[in-house]
Amino acid sequence: MRAPLAFRQMVKETRPDVVMSFLKGTNLLAWLSLMGLGRHRPRWIAREGNNVLAVVNEEAPNEFVRKVSLGLTSRAYNRADAVLANATDMAETLIADLSLDRSKMRMINNPIDLGTITTAKDQPVPGAPKRPYIITAGRLEYQKAHEVLLRAFAQSGLWRSHALVILGKGSRLNELHRMAAQLGIGEHVRFIGFVANPYAWMAGADLFVLPSRWEGFPTVAAEALACGAPLLLTDCKFGPRDVIEPGVSGELVPVDDVDALARGMADLIAAPNRRAALREAGFARVQRFAIAEMVEQYATLFEEFAPVSAR
Repeated sequence: MRAPLAFRQMVKETRPDVVMSFLKGTNLLAWLSLMGLGRHRPRWIAREGNNVLAVVNEEAPNEFVRKVSLGLTSRAYNRADAVLANATDMAETLIADLSLDRSKMRMINNPIDLGTITTAKDQPVPGAPKRPYIITAGRLEYQKAHEVLLRAFAQSGLWRSHALVILGKGSRLNELHRMAAQLGIGEHVRFIGFVANPYAWMAGADLFVLPSRWEGFPTVAAEALACGAPLLLTDCKFGPRDVIEPGVSGELVPVDDVDALARGMADLIAAPNRRAALREAGFARVQRFAIAEMVEQYATLFEEFAPVSAR
């Protein structure tokens, strides 16, 4: 309740030329805090980094709350001077879902710290499986669809030759442990939890799989590309088609399709030359997400909305 007043006080004290807020909840608070400032109102950029419609649907306990939440979000984002998405298909969907003026939409992908990853990926991996492994990384929550991956791993038969490594923490850990045991693959699945250096794990994997139901921009997939891992992603909204060029620097399968994911995993593991080609093309593609490139794009964005007197 106090947040809009606190934000408003920050704006009055710092007198910024441009305010940028991030994600739906904070964007709504920024909208409230900037109301009524008149000619003293700074230009406002509302950045969105997730699938707004999916988040609203997941959070709302009923249809009435869903409609109210979506309506308020639409109203707030339409008051922004610009709306910044971090994936191309997200930008297009926000225009449609929130009835946004297309002229307000901007898009900048998430940056990847290629220097840090290059150094970290060659470090040793304590506790790594003693046989080849497939890896995924992400919060153990419904959005990430780990249960689909477990079923696909069991169905593919790859547990005979590979371990499945799952990096990340979350509320579904016990449920996923039970599912792996029920599928008969429990001894072949490693739930590692949080690790300080996931890049070394990614670099050692035969395949990186991201089975998400939705994303904003799947930064972890781009980081896996930088580690030299071949990628198999679900074609979810949003971002996989920004991270990879399908069929060239990675492969896509439909969302929530156990059969397709199992086939995709088995086909790629059976084709080392194909994985090598994906690895090479992926490493070339990920250079576009370098921090320096993204800083330039943000600088251009801020210059566009800063008043002439501030330049």
